[in-house]
Amino acid sequence: MGTALDDGHFKPEDQVAGKRSIASCHYPLIGPYDSSDPAVLEGQVLQMKFTGLDGVIIDWYGKDDVYDYAINHRNTERIIEAITRAGLKFAICWEDHTIPNLVKFGQVRASGEVAYANSLMKWVQAKWFSMPNYVRVNQQPVWLIFGPQYFKAGDWSAILAGVNAATFGVMGDHQFATGGFARPVPQHGEGASDTALASFYDQAKTWKGFVAGAYPRLNEIYGEAGVSASHPQFGDRQGSTFRNTLKMALRSKSPIVQIATWNDWGEGTVIEPPPESLVTGTSRCCRRPAPGRRKRSFRPTFASRIGSSTSDKDGGTPHFWTKCVAHR
Repeated sequence: MGTALDDGHFKPEDQVAGKRSIASCHYPLIGPYDSSDPAVLEGQVLQMKFTGLDGVIIDWYGKDDVYDYAINHRNTERIIEAITRAGLKFAICWEDHTIPNLVKFGQVRASGEVAYANSLMKWVQAKWFSMPNYVRVNQQPVWLIFGPQYFKAGDWSAILAGVNAATFGVMGDHQFATGGFARPVPQHGEGASDTALASFYDQAKTWKGFVAGAYPRLNEIYGEAGVSASHPQFGDRQGSTFRNTLKMALRSKSPIVQIATWNDWGEGTVIEPPPESLVTGTSRCCRRPAPGRRKRSFRPTFASRIGSSTSDKDGGTPHFWTKCVAHR
């Protein structure tokens, strides 16, 4: 988790009007931060808990020492410690597009990608799936794959050999997974993303399971940062983007709702508090009813990459998770 720092276009040591130059259209309330800072991590997990989030889905690039993967892995382990102390749950969202970089730098043999991925999955199973606060659905640990972007459908039986997990791909089952997880689809703009989300829930009726999703906006900086072409942006629509996607998620009766995201500042999908007024609508949508107030009969688990899990004891109660990015 953390803010995008020096990518050649933005210099965080430079300040304009009291703000550092960061690769984001928005600015964190606490300013740019280091995701290895224990005080930052404690503050973030407490904000999540007070907001009513059940846990965290952590965006994970693996543990090899290529680019900043090892640093992000270290920070992932630190956020898991903070999550556990706070009584929250967590799950992992793996980025398989890292594989070509591991091959490029000699970490993985060109013909050994599937075997490597299987060994990585078994490491995760031993290290994290066994933890009491790892998210489960139907007694299976939840494993999100951001894609897949590299591996093909035919690879996954070998990758998952010896691994017990409920797997979810971006917006679909990709012919191998348990189901899909919902997220913004920015390629064709706001209206197309709305249509894609409605189609996702229609298709989800045919899968073994799925992870519903809600998001407040998409206001990325990739084009300005020179990272890639910019996608069409979605606005907050005065909070209605979040309200509408959250309503669709709740109607789906999924046991897990992912709120994308807690702190992807590069894409601007954040619900972590920025100083701008845009936080008002999202924070209101996330809040749980106070004790003694009337609650809905169906309560999902909220997660915002950071996230929470559901157990078999939840009796149809959904949980809310937030996706968290563990950058340096």
